[in-house]
This record gives sequence, C-alpha cells and structure tokens, in this order.
Amino acid sequence: MMHPYADAMEQSTPPSETQPPDGDFATGAWAGWGNGDLKEGVYEDGEGEIEGEEEGEDITDEELEENLGRIEGLLGNKNFLSQLEANEKIQQEFLMEFDIYLGMRPPEKMDNAFHFMARKRFPSPFLIRHMLSNHKKRMDDKDDAQRRPLTLSIEKNNEVFITTVLESQYDDADLERILGLKSSDAGNGIHKAIRDGLSPKLTIDLINKVSNKVLKDVDGEGCTPLHRAVEYKRCTEAQLNVVKALLERGDSALDKRNKAGLSIYQYHFSTRPKESSTAAKAFPNPKVRPDRATTSSQPQNPSQLVGGKIGDEMGKKALYEKEDIKKKGEEAHNGFSLDQRPNMGPGPGFRRTPTFKQEDETEYGVPKPLINTNNQANISRKTTSAPQPATTKTQLEILKETPPTASKVTRNSNRKKWSKTTTRKAVKDVPPVSKVFADEIANEVKLQYLRSTFTNDQRNHDTAVEFLYPDNQMKHICFNLLQNYKPMSKKSLTVGSYSRFEFDTALQFVAVGPIAIEKQGEPVASQRQRRDMLTLFEWLKDKKVNNIVKVVVNDHKDPFHSDKAIIDALKQFNIEILDWSKPDLCPETIRAACNDVRELYLSWSGLNGMLLAWGGTDGLANLPNLTDVYLRQISNSESEEWTIEKLNDFEKRLKNTRDWLRAKQKAETLNSQSEDQLTDLPRITVHRPKVQPKVDNQPIADGVGQEQNKQTPIKDHQWLEYMDRFSSGIFTLPPDEEYIKSVPNLPAELRRDVRICLIDDGVDILHKSITERIEDGGRAFGAYTRDEYRGMARPFYNSTTNHGTLMANMMVRVCPFAKIASYRLDTRRGEDNRVHFTAKSAADALEYAIKQDFDIISMSWTVREETGPEEDNTADITRIKNALREATAKKKLVFCSAPDTGDISPDELSSYFPVGSGIQELFRIGAAKADNTPWPQLVKGDEVIQNNKSLKSGSSIATALAAGLAALMIHVVRMAAIRTYELKKENEIEANLIKLISLKTIKSPGTMRKTFDSMTTDKMYVHVWGNFYRKGNELKAADDAEDSKAEKWRIIAELARDIVSSQNTDQ
Repeated sequence: MMHPYADAMEQSTPPSETQPPDGDFATGAWAGWGNGDLKEGVYEDGEGEIEGEEEGEDITDEELEENLGRIEGLLGNKNFLSQLEANEKIQQEFLMEFDIYLGMRPPEKMDNAFHFMARKRFPSPFLIRHMLSNHKKRMDDKDDAQRRPLTLSIEKNNEVFITTVLESQYDDADLERILGLKSSDAGNGIHKAIRDGLSPKLTIDLINKVSNKVLKDVDGEGCTPLHRAVEYKRCTEAQLNVVKALLERGDSALDKRNKAGLSIYQYHFSTRPKESSTAAKAFPNPKVRPDRATTSSQPQNPSQLVGGKIGDEMGKKALYEKEDIKKKGEEAHNGFSLDQRPNMGPGPGFRRTPTFKQEDETEYGVPKPLINTNNQANISRKTTSAPQPATTKTQLEILKETPPTASKVTRNSNRKKWSKTTTRKAVKDVPPVSKVFADEIANEVKLQYLRSTFTNDQRNHDTAVEFLYPDNQMKHICFNLLQNYKPMSKKSLTVGSYSRFEFDTALQFVAVGPIAIEKQGEPVASQRQRRDMLTLFEWLKDKKVNNIVKVVVNDHKDPFHSDKAIIDALKQFNIEILDWSKPDLCPETIRAACNDVRELYLSWSGLNGMLLAWGGTDGLANLPNLTDVYLRQISNSESEEWTIEKLNDFEKRLKNTRDWLRAKQKAETLNSQSEDQLTDLPRITVHRPKVQPKVDNQPIADGVGQEQNKQTPIKDHQWLEYMDRFSSGIFTLPPDEEYIKSVPNLPAELRRDVRICLIDDGVDILHKSITERIEDGGRAFGAYTRDEYRGMARPFYNSTTNHGTLMANMMVRVCPFAKIASYRLDTRRGEDNRVHFTAKSAADALEYAIKQDFDIISMSWTVREETGPEEDNTADITRIKNALREATAKKKLVFCSAPDTGDISPDELSSYFPVGSGIQELFRIGAAKADNTPWPQLVKGDEVIQNNKSLKSGSSIATALAAGLAALMIHVVRMAAIRTYELKKENEIEANLIKLISLKTIKSPGTMRKTFDSMTTDKMYVHVWGNFYRKGNELKAADDAEDSKAEKWRIIAELARDIVSSQNTDQ
C-alpha cells in the first residue's frame, strides 16, 4: 500500500513496505527502509558526537543514518511541520526522539537536518532555532557539493530558513565567517545572494551582518558583490536599496577592478544592452533562479520586462525549456530522471536525492511557534540516547497516522508542468528592469565615490576620473575658479572657451573665488545686490549638471550676494557639502537653497544672535541629513570666555532641538499609522574654530604667487617675426569647418586640426591670444593638500605661475592653427625656493597623454631624480622613462627642454627627466645662448622674454617654439593634402602631389627629425629664414595677385613638397 505521507515526503514508499498499525518511531513508518551501504563504527571527537556529551558513543553509523532518514521524511511533511510549530507537546516528543541525532555529524555523503530544511520550501523555524541554540556546529557541515546549510538556503532562495537564522541568537561572528567563505569561482555568500536572486530585503539583512572585508572580496572573475549588484539585469527599484546597503556597510569595493580591468561604475555600463541589440531574452523570476553556474553579465533587454510581460512567444518557450532542463539536471544528480527512477523510499539509502517541488498551496503556511524554543536545556538529552516505544499513542504518533490534506504527488504526477498560465504568472512577479533604475544605481555609485574623495586619502579627483571613465571618454567632474580674481564675461561661459566644456551630471565640486561676471548690455547691479553666482550656476544647469557634492564660494567681502541670489543659484541642484563664506548665512536661506546638505561650513561674525538662530527650532536642526557643522569665526569682539560659553550654549540648543524634532517625527509617524519606514535624524557634530579668527583674503596657496592674473608681455624677436609673417600669410586660407565639409571623400585624419598636448602648470584659457585654440580635452594631475580642499583638483584652465600660458602662447604664435590640450602638473617649492613639478604628476600626465590622439607632446621643464631619505622618486622616474618609450613607439612627436644650467656633464644630465632618459627619438631642445651644449637642436629662446623667473627659462621657450614649428609643418602638409582632394586629384599618379600618406610621413619622428636637421646650421641652431622666410614674403606679395587665393595655394603646395621631400622621407 502507498505510504500515507508519500506526498509530504515527496517520494512513494516501496510497495513491499507498509506502515505498521502502531505508528511507533522505531518500528513504524520509518522502520526498515532502504538497504544502502552503511558504514560501521562509532562517531567520536565531533564526527557524530554532541559536543560535551557522551551519549553518542553508543550510536552506530547505521542507527544514525536510519534516524536522519526518518527526520528527513518528517521534515518533508508540511502537515507535520505545521503542527510542530504550533504544538509544544509535539515539539517535546520530537526532541525526545531525535535530538541526539540532530547534534551528530552525519555519515559521509549524507546531509544533516539543517541541509534538509535548507532545501525545503517550508522548513521548521522552531527546529532551526533549537539547533542553532544547541547544535550550531552543524551549520559548518558540508553537503557533497561542499555547501554549508546557509549557503544552500541562499541558493535555494529559502527565505524562511534565512530569516530564522538572522532572527535567532546565532553568533554574528560565525555568520560572517560562513558568509565570507568562498565556493570555487562563485564567490562568497553575499555574491551568491545577489547572483541567485535572493529577495532584496534578505540580501540587505545578510549584508548588514558582514564586514567590509567580505564585501570587497572577489569571485572568479574578479568581481566584488557590488560589481554583481550593479549588473544591468538586476537594476530594479528594490535593487537600489541593495546597492546602497553595500556602499553604506563599506565602500572598499569601489577600489577593486575585475579581471577585465573595469571599475564597478565602468562594469555597470559594460553590462547594459547595446543600442543595436534586438535580443529577446527573458530574465527569470528570482524565485525561479537562473542557472547558478552562469557567470555571464550579459544584460537582458529591458523592453521585455516592463510591466512583467513578455511579448515574444519564443521567449516563453525558452523559459519553459530552460526550467525543464534545469529540473532534469537536478534529477540526473542521482543517476535517474524522474520518469525513469525506480520506486525508492526516503530511508537511510535515500541520500541527497533532490526533492520534488510541491504545489503552491498556502493552507500549509508555517505559523509562529507557541513556545520559546531557545531554552531547550530542560529537555534531557540523557533520555534520548536509546528511545523506547511508547505504551500509549502520543500526539506525534496520532499525527503520523493522519493523512495530510495536501494533494498527493505521485511519481507520475509530481512534476509541476509549465503551462502558459503558470509561466505568465512567474514572469509577472519579476520586478521590472528599467533604465530609470539603472541610472539611479549608477548615479548612487558615482556619488559615493565622489563624496569619498573628501574623506579617503587614497581617493581624489584623479582617481575619480579613472573610476568613472575609460581613457578616451572623460568628462569634467569639477569646476574650479578659486584662483580667478579678475572679472570674466558671461560670454566666456556661453560662447567662449568654457562653453566647450562637457560636464558629468554629477560634479565632485564647484569652487569659485570672488569674481565678478560682466554681462554685456545689462546694467551694472547694485553694490548691495550681487548676483554673479546665479549666472554661473544657471550656466552649469544648462550644462545638464544635477548633483554637486561640494560647493565652495568665496563671498566674504562686501558687497555680498543677496539671500535670494544664493537660493536661486543653489536650489536647482542636489548639494551635499556647502561652504558659502558669506558671513552669518541665514538658516532659512540654507534650508531653501539646499535642504539636503550633509556638511555645512559657516562663517560666523561672533554675534550670539546668529548662534541663537542656527540652534533654534527654525534653524539647522531642521536639515534632515545634516551631520557636521564647521564654524569659521571671522571676527572676535568678545572675550574668549564669553565666546566659549556661547558656543557651549549653541551646541546644547542644537542638540536639544534635534532631539525634539526626532521625537516629534516618531510621534507623527505612529499617529499616522504610515507603513513608510522612519528614517532617524542623524546626530549633528559641531566643529569649533581651531584658531583665532582671521579673514582669508588670499587665494589658495599653491606654493607660488599670483602671477596667473597678469598677462605677461612678450618681446618680439626676429625669429618670431619671420614666423609671424608666414602664419599671417596663410591665416585667411582654409581649412575652416565649412571648407572641410565641402570637400567630398576627405579622410578623417585630414579633417582634424593638429593637436598638441601641453604638459605644464595649466593654461589661462581666457587669455585673449590663445582662448580660441584651447580645446576641451585638458586635465589636472594632483590635488590640493589643505584640509578644506582635500581631494579637489587644481584647474588645468588656470596657470599657477603663468608658465603654461606663456608656452601655449608661443605655440599658437608659431602655429595659430593648432589645438592645444592643457595637462596641469602638481607643483612644489624646492630647497632652492624655485617651483618644481612632482615626478608623480609628470608620470601620471605622460601615461595618460600617450593614450590620447595627440600629434605632439610638449614638456618645457625637467624633474630631477631624487634618491635621498627625505624624498625618493625613483619609481615615478621609471614610469616616466617607460611612458616615453611607449610614446615614441606610437610615433608621437615628443619635445622636451634642456636644463638651463650651462655646461652640463653627461652623468649629471642623466638625472634630469625627460631629457636625460637616453631615448634617441625625443626632440631635446635647448635655448640658443649657451656655448658647448650637447643639444641636437637649439631654438632662439633666451631673448624672447625679459623676466626669466620661476619655471620660465630660455630652454622652456625654445621647446614651445620648436613644438609650434613642428605643428606648423604638419598643418602645411595637411592643407596641401586637402587641396589635392578638393581638386579631386587624390587618385592621380604624380610625384609632386601631396596626399594623405604625406601627412602620415611628416608626423613620424624620423621624418620630422630630418626636417629639423635640414633647417639647422652645423646640426645645432634651427633657423627659419630659409623656406619660411622666403615663403612668408611670397605669401605677402600674393595679396596683390589677380587670383590671390590660388597663388597662395600654389605657395603652400611648394612648401609642403619641400618639407616632405625625398631627402627627408623615411623609406
């Protein structure tokens, strides 16, 4: 006859075995099942023994295996489980019968009770709690797939099991240890929870139980749990909370890159669907987990998941087939398919056979236990070592004799068939993946990294750029005008140099000095109503900026910005840190401008009235996210004792007001019976002024003066006069944008201007002589070290000493057609009191530059190798040398200057970089003033500028002029090649025609060096009064020709042929 609990045990018993009438545990339903190989022996020393007990010493493997089989059978009976949770007497009887076996380590290849319940859809919370209190060591047992019970429950998405463990008194240290264990390439328990689709709430609960060490661990592909959490296919509304939990628990994972070299932010975008993708794959319900062995991060098509519907019938079919294959795979684990397996009972021989899924019936939901199950010490284990038959039937036995009311699952009907109806239901439960949620998740990751740059010494603007962008796709993440003390026009923002800036939607910081923005055609604002910052922030909003982590505005001088201007400027952004230095900033203004601010820097005049306003019921305590207030005292008319007393009162008042608001909020939430979770107001810390008040009227100290605010006059020189004459002669000729568009079939390389990377101390892009030639491709390397500006980058669009501005001016003067990208280096003042660049920033800049599409790299400076105990930059010098080799291998034209130290020995030269690197392909330029110098080329530079201070030197000027000259020659050849295409002669075979190959030729270091050599006297001094002087005169004379334009094109073609003539061309 069929065993009455076959459906609950998810197996039918062998026909030859029937249930005895007495239903006793030892001789009833579970007796005599199976004949599997039983290992003889006694379990000792933790193998089968309960810790601290001796009763297990008399239990054999056969007895243990038999009773574990009986336990598994009972735990598969939903009706029994329901009674076990609710009935204290049944609980006691069950433990009297089986407790000793629950605490013993099972025989090899057999699971313990934790494993049984981890697999079941309806485990017993009572039994889980009891075992955690009395047999917690069994949580470390592994099944044959090396899975511990908690890991198995995560894989099976067993929410009841996981919730019970989390709500029990199971030790947090043990929980973290188990969750931190890695299984092959699948990662640790948090990886598994995310990848196997555990509910977001439970996933967050698990995350909150582990340390940062577990969260930064990586799986076989080098991905942290955060990498997996941000995969596009998981980007649902609820997943945002999972990502936030990972970041809040510990964001060290943000410093990890996977094996493909992708940061978490970059990895997220790599998993997004390609725009051209037409794939129609459905994402299975997390309850019906995708194949756990799948490690692909290929995103799903979000259009198929919106509303939880799949329109493509092929998608449905694939889903059915995938689930069916998965089931067959599980069945094959035991060597049989479900339809082929012989009748087997769940006795001792039934080991780790996957159980059948039961129907989705809800009448057997597991109720809460009626008794406290954590105190089971009252049940004596002494009486459980040798269970005796009962003389009267217990409630447990009666229950065993009562057939369950659930529908029976026979061998031929127990497989749950996938129909269109059930499939639609499963897919409907899938939280929709959406680009909206994906954008929110990506933004949260980005903002967390940006805000951490102000607290984590290992992170700053440079590392943030590397975290966010691939090498050739950078956007600006800050805007720094702290050093700008001269007026700027609104036009410079809207149509000038700054208009070309492309910003990220989230900025690390915006920092502005006390600048005035002049508006053409508008009346001058009243001295009492400054609104300059409103213009600036409106411009940023037009640039699609939404979030700004930190805002710094130097507004400490009268006239100040009006409160309304401050509100209008800031209210359109999400701002987290505000440092607007207007004295005694009104708390109402702060709330209206940026209510979500976390940190607040306040300039205090010393008035007690402001402390009263800031600490009152309408003050700073109303800012819901505020955690820190930094006071900056700008005057001190009172005694120190009085000031301290009032600051004490302010802190107490602010705390009391915050506490009152917190209590009021809780009361209102309870009265409203809102289901929304209450977010507690954080505690506010007040940071008092560290020193006596002092008004800081100076810009941020960079180790140098304010020469950047002066436009250095340049003395004309004959060398430059010749180049001026030539450049002006071709200035009116194309190629301009319209001309380029008009030439058909023009190759892309001929469409772009010559590009120079100027590595220096920044460039003032508003300088009238160069503003149109500075491109939006600059970057700063190195950050401020002052605490209030820590992590912020210096601006590449401003110059510390005006050196970079001067170098750019020289290049543009020689070649007005070149585009210049400014790479700003970090500076320090050396023992000689001169400003020097740091080797690290030089290495960073050079490594980044060679990855970009520059034709020329110009470095008008040297850094010296240091090996002393106080400073050792040898590692960065090695990086510089390696980067130079890579640059020349990529056929970049690299120009560097000689140290202006007069006669220098080769040994001493080798300590200066980049010039002393020994790489022959470099263009090493010296100023034409010193005798007996070793430089291959000398360019007139000593008399170009009178004031030879700081970084500015003759060799620096000479290097910039040489780089400009190389750019001009490339431009001339490019013009001639474009003319060939315009005349449609590109396919003609004519020796004198300049074509695309000619441009490629002149860009090669070998050809350019031969061209320079042909222009030098005694292989040393580069002069331009040969071809350029003559052609300049011809171009000037061509202005009076009948067809001036055609004549000038002829002159350009001749010069281009001379530049790439056979004697200068590499074969």
